[in-house]
Amino acid sequence: MVKLIFPVVGLILMYQGWNSYNVQQSFIKNSVPVPGIVVKNIQHYGHDGPDYTPVVNFKTLDGQTEQYTSSISSYPQEYADGAHVQIFYDPQNPVDARIKSDVDLWFPVGMYAGMGLIFFIVGMIFFFQKSY
Repeated sequence: MVKLIFPVVGLILMYQGWNSYNVQQSFIKNSVPVPGIVVKNIQHYGHDGPDYTPVVNFKTLDGQTEQYTSSISSYPQEYADGAHVQIFYDPQNPVDARIKSDVDLWFPVGMYAGMGLIFFIVGMIFFFQKSY
C-alpha cells in the first residue's frame, strides 16, 4: 500500500498540471493583449538573497489604467523599471492579467507536470522493485 503513495501523488500533480494548462489556454484565448510598462520592481529578501517582482501599468481597451503585480519573482531582476512588456488581460475582469512571457504563463504548468512526472517515475520504480 505504501508503495502506491508516490505514483498516486505523481498522478495528482500531473492532473493539476493538465488543469493549469487548460486554465492558461482558456485565459489566453479569452484575453486581450495590450502594451504595458514596468513601473517598479518590488524587492523581497529571502534566505537566498533578493528577489524582484515586476509591477506593470497598462491601459485597457476602454482607456482605464490598471496595475498588475506578477505572481512570479526572479533573481536577477527580469525587467528593468520602464521596460515595455506585452500584457494579456481579461476584458471582463481587467485585474486578471499576466505578462506575456513563458515564465508568467507556463511556470505553474511545468512545475506541477514536472514534479508529478518525477513522483510517478520514482513511485513506479519502488512499486516494481523486488524486496529481498
